[in-house]
Amino acid sequence: MLKNIFAVEPRENYQLDIRFEDDVEGVVDINKIIKFTGVFAPL
Repeated sequence: MLKNIFAVEPRENYQLDIRFEDDVEGVVDINKIIKFTGVFAPL
Protein backbone atom coordinates (compact mmCIF):
# COMPACT_ATOMS: atom_id res chain seq x y z
CA MET A 1 0.00 0.00 0.00
CA LEU A 2 1.28 3.47 -0.85
CA LYS A 3 1.87 5.93 1.99
CA ASN A 4 1.63 9.71 1.70
CA ILE A 5 4.80 11.72 2.16
CA PHE A 6 4.42 13.96 5.20
CA ALA A 7 7.73 15.88 5.12
CA VAL A 8 10.87 16.20 2.99
CA GLU A 9 14.10 17.92 4.06
CA PRO A 10 17.14 18.42 1.80
CA ARG A 11 20.53 17.12 2.90
CA GLU A 12 24.01 17.52 1.45
CA ASN A 13 25.20 15.52 -1.57
CA TYR A 14 21.78 15.27 -3.25
CA GLN A 15 20.09 13.37 -0.45
CA LEU A 16 16.59 13.85 0.97
CA ASP A 17 15.20 13.01 4.41
CA ILE A 18 11.66 11.73 3.86
CA ARG A 19 8.99 11.11 6.51
CA PHE A 20 5.75 9.33 5.71
CA GLU A 21 2.31 9.70 7.27
CA ASP A 22 2.90 6.67 9.52
CA ASP A 23 6.13 8.28 10.92
CA VAL A 24 8.44 5.94 9.00
CA GLU A 25 11.56 7.90 8.01
CA GLY A 26 14.33 7.31 5.51
CA VAL A 27 16.98 8.88 3.32
CA VAL A 28 16.81 8.84 -0.48
CA ASP A 29 20.05 9.37 -2.42
CA ILE A 30 18.92 11.22 -5.55
CA ASN A 31 22.48 11.04 -6.92
CA LYS A 32 21.91 7.33 -7.62
CA ILE A 33 18.61 7.99 -9.44
CA ILE A 34 19.25 11.07 -11.61
CA LYS A 35 22.19 11.63 -13.95
CA PHE A 36 23.15 15.28 -13.54
CA THR A 37 23.50 16.16 -17.23
CA GLY A 38 21.44 18.35 -19.53
CA VAL A 39 18.88 20.38 -17.57
CA PHE A 40 20.10 18.76 -14.32
CA ALA A 41 23.76 19.78 -14.87
CA PRO A 42 25.27 22.13 -12.27
CA LEU A 43 25.35 25.77 -13.38
